[in-house]
Amino acid sequence: MVLPLLLLAGCDYPMASQKEVDVCALALEAATSALHGTPVTEGGPGTCQFQVEGEDGDGGRIQVGVLTRAAVGGSGKLDQSLRLTLAEAAQTYGNGGSPEFGDLAELAMAFGTDPSASPRQVVVAGRGVMLEVFIGAETELSHDEVVALTQALWAQVAAYK
Repeated sequence: MVLPLLLLAGCDYPMASQKEVDVCALALEAATSALHGTPVTEGGPGTCQFQVEGEDGDGGRIQVGVLTRAAVGGSGKLDQSLRLTLAEAAQTYGNGGSPEFGDLAELAMAFGTDPSASPRQVVVAGRGVMLEVFIGAETELSHDEVVALTQALWAQVAAYK
């Protein structure tokens, strides 16, 4: 399988050497923009959930996860985590495929229940970092908004110092 080689290609992002990343701080601006309001955040190791309540009881929820080579203890374990994540997403949503991400990263795949609908899970990986974005079922984001959110989050990963 080619995936393990994808995470080894090129030099790592500086974030890859971090065991702990404050995902809430990293993703707050992009999540706030996507959810069109200031979300309540709930974070844990390598993850953060952003949620806003709408005026009529509906709202939106986005969960962002970041896994680094240092956090899992090496490239082999990161590759294994990536393969497992992709397999789980494919089992839940069906096969992924995302030409709209272009050359965002070595690997960028979106998953959803219907190819014509907005993706519900996006996985981006490369240079020692894996990013997962989950869009809550109650969250109304267009396909283009999910792509823009993912691109903004990956830009934060690439710019992390």
